Amino acid sequence: DETDDSEAGMILIQDVRMKGEMVVNATMSVTYDAAVPCKVRWYSVANDGGEDFIAEGDSCRLEHAHIGYNVKVALTPIVNGIQRQDKEIVQVSQEKISVAPPKVRTVEMTCDDNQWQDGSILRAKHDTNYYGVEGGVTIEWYRNDERIPGSKNQMRYKVVPQDVGRVIKFCFTPENEMGVRGDPAWATSPVIKSAAMEPRILNMRSPSEVYIGQAIMIKYNYAGGTEGSTTYTWERSWNGTNWTELRETTRGDRTDIGSSGSSVSASPDFNSWTSHLTTADDIHAYFRCTITPTRLDGTVGETVSSAPVVVKLDADQKKALSSVVLNGGHVFKATGRNESQVGITLTPQHLEIVTAGKALLKEKWTSNIEMRVGQTIRSQNLYEFVIHVNEIELILSVDRPEFRNFYLHALRAFRALAMPAIASEIMDAKMQKKWNSGEMREGKKGKQKSRTAFASCIARQEHRRITPDPLSPDMVEKQKKLMQDYGGSTEGWLCRESLFSIFSERST
Repeated sequence: DETDDSEAGMILIQDVRMKGEMVVNATMSVTYDAAVPCKVRWYSVANDGGEDFIAEGDSCRLEHAHIGYNVKVALTPIVNGIQRQDKEIVQVSQEKISVAPPKVRTVEMTCDDNQWQDGSILRAKHDTNYYGVEGGVTIEWYRNDERIPGSKNQMRYKVVPQDVGRVIKFCFTPENEMGVRGDPAWATSPVIKSAAMEPRILNMRSPSEVYIGQAIMIKYNYAGGTEGSTTYTWERSWNGTNWTELRETTRGDRTDIGSSGSSVSASPDFNSWTSHLTTADDIHAYFRCTITPTRLDGTVGETVSSAPVVVKLDADQKKALSSVVLNGGHVFKATGRNESQVGITLTPQHLEIVTAGKALLKEKWTSNIEMRVGQTIRSQNLYEFVIHVNEIELILSVDRPEFRNFYLHALRAFRALAMPAIASEIMDAKMQKKWNSGEMREGKKGKQKSRTAFASCIARQEHRRITPDPLSPDMVEKQKKLMQDYGGSTEGWLCRESLFSIFSERST
């Protein structure tokens, strides 16, 4: 790295250093300490040692044609006007010339109005070294971590209501004229605010009537930005006055007893909905849903409640169940937990459950017998119901939900007819005796006459079964008494309502 003039005894060139990135479009330079003027020349050096002149001077620009070559710089001292080739200093780079990927120095997102809300215009800005000419540029905009359709390679983005409560991001990937891409760079906005009104519920609609097995669907229009985790609280009442919370869910939940979400599947006139699936355990119950609208950014609006709706039996269910009751008995088929086939026999006097010729249960109708809806296992088409007698609990299943509801209504209707307090509301003492003796069962002499008399008796007693809506004070007391008979549960009341709903044209 140094030479001297032997005649003068002095060092001509020293401390030679080549500087710069060995990439296309970069500028290489050389620094040195010289006692005399120097001529500086640059060359590209091939693998076989062949050289091509690049430029003369203290620096040179590397071109595309130089890719794969080393760089050589030659410094020739000029002494007394003569180029001393014998004193020339040469340096050759260890690296070869390559194509450098672009480098993003800075990237930022700006907002024209600085409000960061729906309607704002966001812009992508960057400072990039392309090591030459800019080529293709890729910009992709995201809502949280989801790509925003139609926004690719746009330098600006207009915020929409769906963005409220989320952050907007863009990913910038530089590319030079030779197609070489640099590392992507990201910029992220603050959480987008809403420029709209407070969240609120508009045009809520409840169904006018709901039948057992149907879903109670509450439809509504949400306003005030993009809807977020709106809260739904479902309540049930047996008299339309005293309400009990059943469950609380949020928008988008899916369960066996209800769901909620956007209104595409509900109606084109509404943009949101929630639902609750009814079962035999809901006969003649009142339902309502309290909705707390919530925007995507977490802002909560005023809570509103739907109009109460009563759950009834439809005409086909009534017809089938009345046939079972008027026949004075029936046999159902179900499946036990061990997949065994089970026969359920209803008579005026008792409940009998048999499997493989062996009696699992034979019990007189008393307040010790309770029934309820069990689990739903849709993946296996299993709809369970539970029969509880004293310390015995039988979990049975059928393969359709309407069968489960039908069985429970029939079980409760027969249980109700064995309860004098309920039976007296629907028939006189003479007919109660006929019923208890089983005169209407198949094989009994005069069964048809007894069945006709039973139906007539019900018709005569119709006025005694109609209850004001909501319940009158004496019916509230009757309800309390029936619940007390079942240890505070609603079983007695469900038995009564199952029986009455079979023959009545209106709810009690």
